[in-house]
Amino acid sequence: MEVYAPGSIKLLGEHAVIYGKLWISAAIGLRAKAELKSNSSGKLVVNLPDIGKRAEFDREGLSSIYGRYSKKSTIKGYVEGSDLDIEILPFATIAARLYSQYQADIFNKEITITSEMRRKKGYATSAACVTAFTVCLVKAAGVRMTDGEIVDAARDGERVAHMNANAGGGDVNTSFYGGIITYSNSTGPHKAALNTQMNLVLVDTGPKRSTADTVGHVADLYNNDRKHTEEILNRINDCSVKGLECLKNNDLRGFGQLMYEDHELLRQLGVSSEGLDRAVEIGRENGAYGVKLSGGGGGGMAIAIGKNPDKLVAAFSKAGFEVERTSILMEGARKYLADQV
Repeated sequence: MEVYAPGSIKLLGEHAVIYGKLWISAAIGLRAKAELKSNSSGKLVVNLPDIGKRAEFDREGLSSIYGRYSKKSTIKGYVEGSDLDIEILPFATIAARLYSQYQADIFNKEITITSEMRRKKGYATSAACVTAFTVCLVKAAGVRMTDGEIVDAARDGERVAHMNANAGGGDVNTSFYGGIITYSNSTGPHKAALNTQMNLVLVDTGPKRSTADTVGHVADLYNNDRKHTEEILNRINDCSVKGLECLKNNDLRGFGQLMYEDHELLRQLGVSSEGLDRAVEIGRENGAYGVKLSGGGGGGMAIAIGKNPDKLVAAFSKAGFEVERTSILMEGARKYLADQV
């Protein structure tokens, strides 16, 4: 059995979403894969060949993990108190919940998770991996769970990976449902009824700071100068609200201008980088409708849209950036559960 889950990019609204604002994300045609095979080990084997990690779990082991996770005081304490590899722990936590809370029969199985995406570049690779993993185990075990329960179980992997109780709200939902997703803490996820076609140019601007680092930086700004930071966050929210209307009207030029504005606001928050700003400059010089950072920032990926993506690819490549082209993927991992709904 194979389950694919798309990565995602943040079109508008990152960082502001943590403070209750609206964000817009999109599933992309680069995916993570969970492949499940039966074995006779009596255990669940988790294999991560992309990073050379592998682990086995029996019933007692997963019960113990779930006991610790369900009684945790903090996620950081749970992570730091575990003797499992930090790369394995997110998957073990999900499996422990499926087994202990939903009585999922997940033993005598080996599940291998791989990805078409480069890690830590802004593709939400970890969210795609835990989503594919969760859906694959749920389908294999024939467990009846609501969409919300499946997403929340997958989010446990993101919560552990990022040591943040709020992690994964946007990324996992985007990977699960596909298409264009809007999200805020007050409204939750919503798959927009849009069929927007967008040629996306993904630009690797170089090494990036960790998302935890950039999130912490914005939190410091918010705590030290709440009024000014809130003003910037509200303007980012305005970009998201206006951007959604542009997408509804298929106004990609208008949407692109909001991308430029959003990037400038994120730059003012201190989460851009020299490479990201250079990518924005190159995009402007070569007719891009819009260019902005995507994700936590501090380096990593920029996204660009425009009428002539070939020209953009050539310009970014000439400047020494690694570039990929993709488009919005309208279906997410949920489609593999269609026969169970």
